[in-house]
Amino acid sequence: MHRLSTCAAAALVAGLTPMQACGPPATHPCDGVVCESPPADTCIDAQRLLRYSPDGRCDPASGRCEYPAVEVDCPQGCVEGRCLNEDSVWGWIGVLENRDAMLGIQLSDWIICNEVQARFARAPHWRRALSHQIWSRRSPLLVRGTCSLYEEQAQDEPYRCMPQCDFEIQDCVEQSGAFSCQALPASLNAGPLSVQGLTVGVELEPDAYDRYSIDALPDELFERGELISASASGGQLPEPISLQVRGVANLELLDEQVELSKGKTVSVSWVPADPGSRIRVCLESTYHYPCIPRAAIVCEAPDEDGRVEIDSELVDGLMERLDVFMLGTAMRYDRAEQPIGAERVELFCGSVRGILVDLRL
Repeated sequence: MHRLSTCAAAALVAGLTPMQACGPPATHPCDGVVCESPPADTCIDAQRLLRYSPDGRCDPASGRCEYPAVEVDCPQGCVEGRCLNEDSVWGWIGVLENRDAMLGIQLSDWIICNEVQARFARAPHWRRALSHQIWSRRSPLLVRGTCSLYEEQAQDEPYRCMPQCDFEIQDCVEQSGAFSCQALPASLNAGPLSVQGLTVGVELEPDAYDRYSIDALPDELFERGELISASASGGQLPEPISLQVRGVANLELLDEQVELSKGKTVSVSWVPADPGSRIRVCLESTYHYPCIPRAAIVCEAPDEDGRVEIDSELVDGLMERLDVFMLGTAMRYDRAEQPIGAERVELFCGSVRGILVDLRL
């Protein structure tokens, strides 16, 4: 014989069902909660990973899933939420042609022009990157059409460390309120690097920091449509590098100056001349090397579009994040990449032009 609850007994007397009189039975915060979606693993710093267990538990007080996590040492480096292995190679080979005197004066050290250069490492770091690579691994704050607004969240304090860090191999980072020099991901020597298909043959050897560079090259560095190949197979590479791109046509801008003022949309136009290539426009709020750029608007479009339009919301967002100066560039380019381990190496051929940015505050 079952004993009825007080509420159920009262319901019978009143001619009601227990549900009508007493309401639905009480539920537990974790009823129906399945904890099978842990947060993405994240890098604590350049050498440590925070790895979450896939098996979570529901907190009975809040009904939220909790996932245990452990710290994992990454001897070869940690990047984008994963430990790199000894076979990972990140890097780039840049073949950039620039005959723009104004741009030559404005350029920061992280933008390469008038040279053939290359870098290889176990993992990426913005200070070793080509300009377009600084933002390619970031998530945009805002996207409008073919243009995106980016902001760098990292606190970059390169001059806080005493003695000063060697910026080629170290970063100045804050830990527990103190600044100290931390090693960048290990650079790699790829042995002799050959770049063929230019108007002159190029053979490069690394310097003491494993940097590859050659200047004093002809104004006409490559011909439109010419096959350009880069190869290396020595040094510390786990496998040979072999990449090919096509030389692009010289970029001719119709808008060599843009005026930025809040609430106004602006555009950058060019003369289409190279079907199959792409155009990249970047307006960057920055300081100077070795400080990381603060924010940027980056636009990507097929060459045949002839124009990108930068929405006023993006302009407003960039102007709210102004640093010491604004750098504007446009580039027609072709690129190819080769995966190596958990990373990739890129060959990039581009024709670069400067954009004078007029700020109306």
